[in-house]
Amino acid sequence: MRIAILSSALTLPLTFLAQDAPHPERRWSVGVSGSLDVCFRELVINSDDPYMDLLVDLRDDMEEPRTGFTAGADITYDLSQHWVLATGLQYNDRGFADREVQLIATDGIGSPLSQGTLSAKVHYTFMSVPLLIRYRVGHGKVRFEPALGVSADLYQAQYTDLELNWADGRTEERRTHDEYSDFPTWGVSGWVELCASMPIGERFVLRAGGRGRYQLNELLDAPLSAHLFEAGFMAGAALRF
Repeated sequence: MRIAILSSALTLPLTFLAQDAPHPERRWSVGVSGSLDVCFRELVINSDDPYMDLLVDLRDDMEEPRTGFTAGADITYDLSQHWVLATGLQYNDRGFADREVQLIATDGIGSPLSQGTLSAKVHYTFMSVPLLIRYRVGHGKVRFEPALGVSADLYQAQYTDLELNWADGRTEERRTHDEYSDFPTWGVSGWVELCASMPIGERFVLRAGGRGRYQLNELLDAPLSAHLFEAGFMAGAALRF
């Protein structure tokens, strides 16, 4: 009797591991994905200046979220039937927008010549290398894959797109490039995903769902800095081999 109990105790963990054993074939997958994101920033005060609170209130009144995007290549490895390790290379456009303001063009003596509106979108671009751990839930055709992880973000550029719309129908578009020496070259972002995957045949996999990211480091070393963040809908396809 004792031998039977001991045998059961020893084989139970092996049975559990066998149920969660890695796939014997096609553990790797390579694919592409992209997401349409709503992005914004969280301002951070690094100064005792009492006027900083007023500046934060002013910027909160003037700035609003805008649409960004992410696109790139994905590589995954199935550690088991449930656990998946994911990485890749992603191009990411984050930032925010300035609210539309009214403009009045005048002549040399101050007489109004034309009226219009000015809008601006501020862009920060990064190349990101994510490292995520996914947990595959379910055994049907569609499986859910929540994921957590981080990414190393290589800063690329900052620029602002300006759009002027005049009352007479004219539209002017301009792009200004901004260079700051106090921008960190590398940053770190936290990732969270709540996606679903569906195999197509034996080798193709489709994925879609929600994705969110938050910049863990501050955007720049300044009395008033920010953390960038975004959330959106992502979709992708991969080939297993």
